[in-house]
Amino acid sequence: QIIEDRETPLAQNNLVAVVPILDKTYKVYFDVKPNSYSEGWHNVIRFNINSDLNAYDDRVPGVWFHNSGDGSLLITVLRKENLDSSFKTAPIPPNTWSHIEISQQLENITYVYTIKLNEEIVFSLENIYPESYENVHVYASDQSHQAQDGFIKDFAIINGKADNEVIPNTLLLPKDSVTVVNEVILKTYNLIATLPFLEKAYLVSFKIKPTSYSLEYKNIIHLTTGGDYEENGYRTPSLYFYNNGKLSVWTTINGYIYKEFIIPEALSLNEWSSIRVSQVRINSIYFFRVYVDGKLKIDIKNSYPYSFTNVKVYCADPWYETQPGSIKDLRIFSGNVEQLIEDRETHLVQNKLVAVVPLLDKTYKIYFDVKPNSYSKGWHNVISFNISSDANAYDDRVPVLLKQLQFLQTLGHTLK
Repeated sequence: QIIEDRETPLAQNNLVAVVPILDKTYKVYFDVKPNSYSEGWHNVIRFNINSDLNAYDDRVPGVWFHNSGDGSLLITVLRKENLDSSFKTAPIPPNTWSHIEISQQLENITYVYTIKLNEEIVFSLENIYPESYENVHVYASDQSHQAQDGFIKDFAIINGKADNEVIPNTLLLPKDSVTVVNEVILKTYNLIATLPFLEKAYLVSFKIKPTSYSLEYKNIIHLTTGGDYEENGYRTPSLYFYNNGKLSVWTTINGYIYKEFIIPEALSLNEWSSIRVSQVRINSIYFFRVYVDGKLKIDIKNSYPYSFTNVKVYCADPWYETQPGSIKDLRIFSGNVEQLIEDRETHLVQNKLVAVVPLLDKTYKIYFDVKPNSYSKGWHNVISFNISSDANAYDDRVPVLLKQLQFLQTLGHTLK
């Protein structure tokens, strides 16, 4: 799964994955929703190993919206004897999801290249010179054309035969953080990201809506440097449900490569519950904490915290059955994350100081949800970061490298 099943804007030169070996047999599928059309080539996806547009291996495959601007797709056809071979589809409607599937499969002794549009075969051709390719870069969209104005979702590749253990996995490009806002159904073996580095301090937060409980131990989310539990870093952390609805949280802590903590209260079915698992640094001491619906349930000092590299994020993992239900508002950050206001509706109040940051670094991220009740003329503040009282000063409203920075919240609306 290269792009999860949620609306994702297409962006130029967006390298989303690297395929170490693209086999002779494969299947690529995705959904695309164009907003509008215009003349000129507009790319959706492209698999390539170099930058020469006339090379056979530069578009294996590639999908564009046609130069005419009529809403049709141009999809490359793998024919070594004709580098410019392609297929033009009928126009597809704007502001509507269309499903594209491109595959090359071995049928008896023949490799057949097939294109499907909305589950209907629109093109099929025998490929008499099938090849595999190494170090294939996957773009959505590419670096050489304008990106199509629109969205992509559920972008996946099935590479080779299911029983072929020689082909290495597709490498999702590392992300510094993970954010999944929309509701997503939990799926087995769903690798959504790889974090290049997970610091000793981190945050994993999300909302979960379980739809049923059963006898099996079921996974929700799993951060691991490799496998299930055998080594240090394999559960950092991972979360499960028992059949009674109690939440099970595993982590590396105090010299144990994995240790379980159980939340005593069962979570309600078919209702959203807010979960926050974090390891925070306070005066050089690390604490492992678990919150449920804004209430602190686990608070343990960790005397032997670890940082890890190349941490895979599964939602859910391949080792256990998947918890039936949905997840949303998933956020994973590496570093010391300070939760200033809990994930519950909180009124904005004028001149309310909620925190003091001794040192705000040059690199940072701030996020919050806001729900205004009404609008009126005049300036109405939501949050403010400042070190002085002069509203016209550079450092009074712009986060820079500052000391004793204050957070102020005003305006009679809601913030969480």
